[in-house]
Amino acid sequence: MKEWIFLRTIRGDMKLVQGEQFETNLTYTGVLPSLPNAGVDAERLSGYLHEAQDDYPTGQDTYELGKYLGKLSNLAPIADQLGEQALGDDFRAELQQHLEDWLQATDESNAIKGENLFYYNQNWGTLLGYHAAHGSAVRINDHHFHYGYFVKAAAEVARVNPDWAQNDEWGGMVNELIRDFAAGRDDPMYPYLRMFDPYSGHSWADGLATFDSGNNQESSSEAMHAWTNLILWAEATDDQELLDRAIYLYTTEMSAINEYFFDVHDEIHPPEYEPEIVTINWGGKMDHATWWNSGAVEKYAINWLPIHGGALYLGHHPDYVENAYQALKETNGSEEWNWWSNMVWSYRALTDPGDAQTQMEQRIDDYTEFDPGDETIIERGSTKAQTYQWITSLASLGQVNPDITANIPTYAVFDQNGESVYVAYNYDSDPRSIMFSDGHEATVEGNSYYVSQGGSGPPPTTPPEEPEQPGDDGKVIERDDFTVTVDENEADRVLTFTPNTPARYVDLHYRLDDGNQENVRMQQEEGRWFLMIPDVENKSLSFRFTYEKNGPQYETEWFSYP
Repeated sequence: MKEWIFLRTIRGDMKLVQGEQFETNLTYTGVLPSLPNAGVDAERLSGYLHEAQDDYPTGQDTYELGKYLGKLSNLAPIADQLGEQALGDDFRAELQQHLEDWLQATDESNAIKGENLFYYNQNWGTLLGYHAAHGSAVRINDHHFHYGYFVKAAAEVARVNPDWAQNDEWGGMVNELIRDFAAGRDDPMYPYLRMFDPYSGHSWADGLATFDSGNNQESSSEAMHAWTNLILWAEATDDQELLDRAIYLYTTEMSAINEYFFDVHDEIHPPEYEPEIVTINWGGKMDHATWWNSGAVEKYAINWLPIHGGALYLGHHPDYVENAYQALKETNGSEEWNWWSNMVWSYRALTDPGDAQTQMEQRIDDYTEFDPGDETIIERGSTKAQTYQWITSLASLGQVNPDITANIPTYAVFDQNGESVYVAYNYDSDPRSIMFSDGHEATVEGNSYYVSQGGSGPPPTTPPEEPEQPGDDGKVIERDDFTVTVDENEADRVLTFTPNTPARYVDLHYRLDDGNQENVRMQQEEGRWFLMIPDVENKSLSFRFTYEKNGPQYETEWFSYP
């Protein structure tokens, strides 16, 4: 029997046990290209998206341009979901223009450029971007932070244009960029996981680590952003080896952040450390400070930004989120946030989207045009459009639930008033069958979002004792998004699905008695969708629908007839 030895360290109680190796087992909780547009006012969101076209890069270095690329990458899938394909294509065209400029070292005359390029330094075994920022060249700092934004942009272009991402096209240079900060083992040009420390379980940001307190990392959330983007790129390019590595990085860093930055279980930080968050974690100390002269909000939000489809981990521990928000509010003295208000609203929406919406509505439209010199309301790497979409969608989807997993990397599950809401994105061009760990099954169309509408698990093996019959006679089902009618034709039943918003497709899933589930594409006529099910007399009928609405794919709950 092995005996544990406990040592008190700056990272809490360290367990020591004699042995030659150990394993860690953590649960991956999924990421998305963006949240689905759920519950949004399409006209209002469209207006915000068009406003964002007037935004511009706040600098031409690897970090400031990177933040701009990240901003456009968040906007493009939101525009696609609204059916504004041309606007989404405009955002991606700008992403592609910047990427292709930076990913080649020569200009139109085939001369070596002096800026907007990446240069391989053989002495240091690293790829340096010029213009550099925050010591990314002279100290090899922050490569995962900066380059992660470029990978985000590439993943968004590849999401709709996989040919661009082929290795003999631009994908080869994107993979080169990834190898610099997240190379696999035995890479001949780059060290294994340059910025990540497997022993500590998280990244370090400084390349030289020459401080008395060792290495450090401030923006843990930008590390998570980088690993999210590796997952999205790997999905878009079907790179299983990179996907496995990226999921390890994402999941392990998430665990370390919850322990060492947030201390969600209140077990790590000593009693003398009073803030609810460690803003900068060092090898030998912890700081509630930033690398610049910041206010109360920035000391928290630097570990929240950027908000994106892989940031839902911030809401996995709602009690902690509430404590952190209340501590920030007390420090600030009110909900009149001095800076980066939309970051606080977006964080608040993880546990109280109603309050977040109230705060947002009071101030968001005071921000009339992009002003990087005034970030009181909108942080310069984000937009009104994404802020509105994030908060409104969370209000519709509910509280993120990390306990239900799926057999696809790009998914999320939410709890809305006790009902599970399932979300997935399929990067494949063909439909893909998805299984969630609680038994819920879905077929996701190619290059599409899937969003369920309540209910969890597979259909019941026997009909409920009191089947749901919302209409007066059990033949009419009305919901906010659709109306369903069931008509009898001798022994057959004709189901009609009428969406309130035009749908590109509607699929019917049904079972007779306890038989196998049938999945059929319904037939459309003048905005209504029909299907006849033969020989239903004296049998129980259980059914649900999958339908498209403004881009995402939704799923109804199960119904029963008679």
